[in-house]
Amino acid sequence: MEDLDPVYIIRDPADKKIGLGGSGLDITSFISQVVDIDEPGIETILFSSNGNIEGHKDRNYVIHNSKVRGDEKKFIIFDLLDQKLII
Repeated sequence: MEDLDPVYIIRDPADKKIGLGGSGLDITSFISQVVDIDEPGIETILFSSNGNIEGHKDRNYVIHNSKVRGDEKKFIIFDLLDQKLII
């Protein structure tokens, strides 16, 4: 018999499917395929709705954010912008 991990469909208040959840869901390979693109001038960064970096080619951002607790500052997408950039 195979080991099966439960996977749950996450829905918003309007019952729209917005994600998957589960205790044994390993997405490491998927994340690596997405962020480890070897194309000049292209970089994929995954971040949450509040800007926290969740996936990046430089794993130090992700490792730092996974360990941050309390008042410590997480790396956010805006930390990566060139300070000379004027919006």
